[in-house]
Amino acid sequence: MNIFRIGVRDQDTRQTYWDEMKDGHHVSVGWGAIGSLDVFAGLTKSTPQLRSIMKTSYPEAEDISIGRQIGALLRFVNEVQQGDIVVASDGQTALGIGVLDDGAYRYQTDLGWPHTKSVSWVWFGKWKLEGGWGRLQWVYPIKDLNLQAAIRERIPGDETYIQSANDNPADEASPTKIGGQGFGLSTVEKKAVEMHAMAEAMAEYTLEGWSVCDVSGDHSYDILCTQGGKKLHVEVKGTTGPGHSVILTSNEVEFAKSHSDEMDLYVLSEIKMSGKKGQRDPSGGKVTRLKSWKPGQGLKPTQYRYTMPAH
Repeated sequence: MNIFRIGVRDQDTRQTYWDEMKDGHHVSVGWGAIGSLDVFAGLTKSTPQLRSIMKTSYPEAEDISIGRQIGALLRFVNEVQQGDIVVASDGQTALGIGVLDDGAYRYQTDLGWPHTKSVSWVWFGKWKLEGGWGRLQWVYPIKDLNLQAAIRERIPGDETYIQSANDNPADEASPTKIGGQGFGLSTVEKKAVEMHAMAEAMAEYTLEGWSVCDVSGDHSYDILCTQGGKKLHVEVKGTTGPGHSVILTSNEVEFAKSHSDEMDLYVLSEIKMSGKKGQRDPSGGKVTRLKSWKPGQGLKPTQYRYTMPAH
């Protein structure tokens, strides 16, 4: 799975095609005067034929500009594929993040930018890209690892499910947007966020009179609480973001569904980070607790496992 930045603004006319992309559920590139890009299919680099087509279609374009245009079109047709992540951005400002549906190229003459590929948008907003985001490129493969991590934090990740917390009328928050467990955090910082959330949760349940035990290492939940003959299982999630949704594994989902009468979801969001970048320490946070939690309406599958038929 690769990540590509796709520019949304025509650099000559300054017109933006973001609304067209968002409403049409696609990403697109310009240079409509060329006609269909089928001639670009299967090629990995520029050819005299491609340069001739570009020069004929745009006679006033400089050679260096033609080279960049051909490179962008080759990447769009041949490299941006099914399942890849695309970041639609106006200059350095990301406006939307999506996942390529089938990767098929379509030439749609009724659009301002007619060269399209269909997308399922999963995030909208305004976010300033940092690092290697491809300032002069219309279609740019993002290789910067920190930027990749920050982008992935804004979409359903490597786990199986996203649980939106607003499917339970007892919620203390009103999450609505797909989010992650912390934007641009290092591995050390992510672990620190998890441990901070666990410590806060265990302290809170202890104050309520429960005996608590960290079982996260070998169970499909994080904290076992006991009080007399009563038992409570707690799933804990910590995030520096607003906590609009949290990532769950399939094992966590199945366990919660089968133990909903004895199950809490504890989310500590808006955790603050301070100190040296890469080794910052977490503090604070906003608590949302879902009691008698059973993953339901807000549960969204983000990946499937397919078993191939026997040959």
